Parts: sequence; structure tokens; C-alpha cells
Amino acid sequence: MDRKQFKFIFGTIAASILLIFALWHYKDLFAIFSRILMILRPIIIGFAIAFILNKPYKKFCSLYAKIPKKSKHTNLISVLALLTVYILFFAFVTAVIIIVIPQIIQSIEDFGENISDYVNNFKNYTNDIYDKLNNKLPENVNILDKLYGYIEKVPDLLSTLFIGVFGFTQSLIGVVIDIFLSLIISIYFLTGKKKLIRQFKKIIIALFKEKTSKKILNAFETTNETFSNFVSGQLIDAFIVGTLCFIGMSLFKFEYAFLISVLVGVTNIIPIVGPFLGTVPGSFILLLIDPVKALWFIIFIVCLQQIDSNLIYPRVVGTKVGLPALWVMVAIIIGGGLFGILGMLLAVPTMSLIYDLTRTKVNIALENKKISIE
Repeated sequence: MDRKQFKFIFGTIAASILLIFALWHYKDLFAIFSRILMILRPIIIGFAIAFILNKPYKKFCSLYAKIPKKSKHTNLISVLALLTVYILFFAFVTAVIIIVIPQIIQSIEDFGENISDYVNNFKNYTNDIYDKLNNKLPENVNILDKLYGYIEKVPDLLSTLFIGVFGFTQSLIGVVIDIFLSLIISIYFLTGKKKLIRQFKKIIIALFKEKTSKKILNAFETTNETFSNFVSGQLIDAFIVGTLCFIGMSLFKFEYAFLISVLVGVTNIIPIVGPFLGTVPGSFILLLIDPVKALWFIIFIVCLQQIDSNLIYPRVVGTKVGLPALWVMVAIIIGGGLFGILGMLLAVPTMSLIYDLTRTKVNIALENKKISIE
């Protein structure tokens, strides 16, 4: 038995033992992993903030580098770009806190105050329909009783929601501390990213052979660019859909347009099914106010979803990740079928990465064979 065969057999046995151990103690390992994530939460959030702000940071660096008197001062350019990015970031967060959140809270309070009237109106509406259909239904069918039973649970659900909000408010101090630490960490990530990348490259080159290290570094750069473009594209798409939803609901004079549009926009971060997740609470709210409006709202969301799926999303996200529109749809279908919502979130950048690496390898192979295909 030569050395390579021994390494392969030993590695296979070791991997099998580790896999069996992980499956046998998966609950304990999951608890440990969750605890580690809680401890590292400020670092993870800081990395996420830096990852999102990295592209605008680079754009502002390029913009300030074009100024003649400042083009030679690299440190000054970096500081100005960093200040600009974080000023805009804080302005956005402040706008959300001052404008968006108060309107959402006000909408929830208004809905809570009027919930009894909405329920009574809904009962009157369904009673009218039931009276018209009474002669056509069997005597033992108690549709309204069951429906009213569900509707009467709404106040209890709202109470549970408010208790959850109160509990969140109590833990707000810890959240604020985490966010503060995350912002500081994100600044270190942005300012020191070149040094971190350089250290990462040194480690890869030191541990692997030259050919293998080049492949790893190329894959790392491609992965970073792909996921960065996907995140920016997904956020742009969510903003567009949320804005279109608000404009449409305002034109059709739907109640709670701002609250429902925010829900639709935020959930739209989840590909394809996101808007429908935001549609459920919106439809329920409008159903209590006016069932006809709820029906029109569902039709409106279906149309908006079709526009997003066929026009906006493939162009915005597909362009951002360098992936053709067809493959965007294929990735979402496969990812959702295999891993659900999480699969849908990660399918597009993963498919883009596979697509790009495969295309590069095919092009290299064709060049080596001196074959040109138009």
C-alpha cells in the first residue's frame, strides 16, 4: 500500500467516524453551535454590515480618487469614503427609526383599536352572504360558527404579539450594545480588509501547492463578488417591489398601505415566495375591513409578483450576479424544492458561482484545444 492510498483510506475512515459522531450527538452539537453564534453575534453582524457597505465604500473611494488634489492622498481618500458611507448609513437608519417605525407602530395601534369594529363589520358581511346561501347549504354545516371562532381569537393573537414586542423592548439595551459593537467591528473590517485578505492569501499559499492555492483564491474572489452582487441586487429588488406596492395600494386607496407595503417589501428579500408571505397578513387585515378589497389586493399582489418574477427580478438580480434570467428561475426552483426558503435565498448566488466557474473552465479547455465557438 503506497502513501496516497493510505492517506485516502485513513481520511475516509476518519471522516466516517466524525460524521457518525455528529449524527449521534447532533442535538448537543446544535446547542453548542447556537451558543457560539450568540457569542459571536456582534462580529457576525459587523461582518454583514461591512459586507453590505463594501461596494458603496469602493465606489466612493474611486470617486474621491478622481479629485486632482486628493488623488495622491490614499489615506485621506479612504477616510472620506468611510465617513461618507457611514453618514449615509446612519441617515438611512435614522430615517427608518424616525419615519418608518413610527408609522408602522401607529398603523398597528390603529388596527388594534379598531379590531372590534372590523370583526363586527366582517360578521355582518358574512351574515348577509350566509342568509343568501342558507337555502343551498345542508343544515349541519356551521361555516360561520367555525369562522367566527377563528376571528374571535384575533384579539388574543394581538395580545400575544404585544407581549412579544414588550419582551423585545426589554431586551433592547442588549440589542443596542450589540449594534454599537457591530458598527465598530464593521469599521475595522472595512478599513482593514486589504490586510485581512493579504493574510488569508498568505495562509492559503503556505498550506497548499501553488496550483491548488491559485484555484482556491480564484474561487474565493468569485464567491465574494457573486454574493456581494446578489445581496445588493436582492435589496434593490425588495425596495422596488415595496415601493410599487405602496404606490399601487395608495392609488387603489387600500387601508394600511404603508404597513402592508413594508411587509411585502421586506419579505421580498426571500426570492419568489417572499411577497406572498407579506401578502398573508395584509390580506387578513383587509379581509376584516372589506372582503372585496382583500380580493382585489390579492389580485394586485399576484400581478405585482408576475411583474417582479418576469421583468424586475431576473434583470436586477440576474444582472447583478452575472446570471442569465433563465438560470435565475432554475436556481430558485431547485433551491426551494431541496431546502425550502433558505435554499431559495442561497440558490441564486450558488448557481451563479457554479455557472461562472464552469464557464471559466470550459473557456480554458476550448482555448487549450484551440477551438472557437461563436
